[in-house]
Amino acid sequence: MGGVNLIVVDEILDCPFLGRMALALIVPRELGYECHIINKYTPPRYQIKDQLAIM
Repeated sequence: MGGVNLIVVDEILDCPFLGRMALALIVPRELGYECHIINKYTPPRYQIKDQLAIM
């Protein structure tokens, strides 16, 4: 498998439920997904490898 695990949060630094051991990060990583965490400060056009994700 593989792909992108795109997680969108309001504030990355003020996100107590999304620690290093959060299942939202661990399970997809074990399945070969690459994690990208973005918030409102991420540029509107965000490049993911060779694909473009528009927010």
